[in-house]
Amino acid sequence: MDLIKIGITLKPYGVKGELKVAIEEAYLELFLDLSVIFIDLNGTNVPYFTEYFNSNAALLKLEEVDTPETAKKISTKPLLARREDIPFDPEKIEQEALIFTYLKQYTVVDKQQGVVGVILDVLEFPQQEMALLEIKKQEVLIPLNDSYITRIDKSTKQLFMDLPDGLIDLHTKTL
Repeated sequence: MDLIKIGITLKPYGVKGELKVAIEEAYLELFLDLSVIFIDLNGTNVPYFTEYFNSNAALLKLEEVDTPETAKKISTKPLLARREDIPFDPEKIEQEALIFTYLKQYTVVDKQQGVVGVILDVLEFPQQEMALLEIKKQEVLIPLNDSYITRIDKSTKQLFMDLPDGLIDLHTKTL
């Protein structure tokens, strides 16, 4: 069975076995309609049925999870959905949607210059998304363009880029 990660369970909440959850934005609306979700428990994808989901509070109540102790056993685990239950191509959504917001606090590493700085924010412009960094006490915008991005390492929170020569210098020269 082909499963896609759509979020993560966080900590138990209350006395009824509810869980705080973080659902990736692209899957939030879809999550309400899923009949079954899966939680990876020690390498086994266990199916669970949703009793209710409060999207305002990000609270999930699963059938047969009725105590804080039971909820704790499935906390901080990936939430998965069957690919067949997702009516769009997840890879395409990640490329087309304003998906680079997760890069906040990532370190930008340029092929020539090495470490450039940390992304303070991701801004949307009509043409593309831009990373906002502070370099030499000046705010600098760097295009988040597939042609400049060589690799994204989520485990180390690093964005590897091959930026055009002079792009950083152009923005940081003192006039």
